[in-house]
Amino acid sequence: MTIEEFATFYLEHRPGISKWTLKKDALSFNLLQDALGNIQIRTLPTAKIDSFSKICLARGAKPQT
Repeated sequence: MTIEEFATFYLEHRPGISKWTLKKDALSFNLLQDALGNIQIRTLPTAKIDSFSKICLARGAKPQT
């Protein structure tokens, strides 16, 4: 499953979640896909995850986010 496929499934199967939360989640998935590409999740190397974390921190995200 690719990041895009997972995002679509995830966003469509969250009953009772506010529109604001869904919008924030969609933006997060877009950032993830922009940073890593639409790769297969099972092939996602640790180095790519670390790189994404650094990008988020550089954009002002808090470490716990």
